[in-house]
Amino acid sequence: MTTSTLARPRSHELFRFGIALCRFTVFGVLLVFFLLHHLGASLVIRDEERKLRYYLRSITGMSERVLRLLNIRITVHGDLRTVSHQLVVSNHLSYLDVLVLFRFFPALFITSTEIRDTPVLGHICKLAGCFFVERRREHRSQETKERELGSMLEKFRQGFSVFLFPEGTSSDGTAVLPFKGTFFQLAVDTQTAVRPLCLKYLGANRDIPPWYGDMTFPDHLFRVCLQESIEVSVTVLPEVTGKEKMALAKDCHSVISEAYA
Repeated sequence: MTTSTLARPRSHELFRFGIALCRFTVFGVLLVFFLLHHLGASLVIRDEERKLRYYLRSITGMSERVLRLLNIRITVHGDLRTVSHQLVVSNHLSYLDVLVLFRFFPALFITSTEIRDTPVLGHICKLAGCFFVERRREHRSQETKERELGSMLEKFRQGFSVFLFPEGTSSDGTAVLPFKGTFFQLAVDTQTAVRPLCLKYLGANRDIPPWYGDMTFPDHLFRVCLQESIEVSVTVLPEVTGKEKMALAKDCHSVISEAYA
């Protein structure tokens, strides 16, 4: 075996590392720009509804740039036009899900107070107009539930779509976790259908995007940056209707799990 043959793998690894480092750095620059831009918008735009609509337009454009940077290739199955002014639900695998879904389905996201308290990600979500809900049973009360639901109901009636990851956390990708039913009450109270989406990462590196357990954000993001490309599919599933939140949760879980499998 020649010296040049031995050098090729190492040269390739160094080149791959350099590309990943560039992506990681550019991501950081975009993130800083995003935070400053939205911080400025939050100070200039006083009307809450106008502010949220501006955030959604801005985040859609930002998501497109980051997806291009990370070379995340998306295939959408179904009619995008059918997803509007609804409670939209999806399975949850990674923070990348938010970029993918914001690109096509700009909506107000419901996320957990744990995400709010996560460095960097929490600030991003605050400036994206996300709802933060308390998932931990020991911290939840009936008053907390009613306050959170009332706030979301107000935005929903203003014409916003509201997006929910009903698993309550991201999974490792082996299966769709059970759905929590609390916020399906939003669809019941407004007498509207729920639009389920199924999100699935594909290809030989499909185990890389899921972010779960004790993984840290910077380490995981760098592993994502190391990938030549990431393939993901989003399937728009038929509407689900019902008059009881737990039945809605169960039916949505069933159709998403079937599509995911």
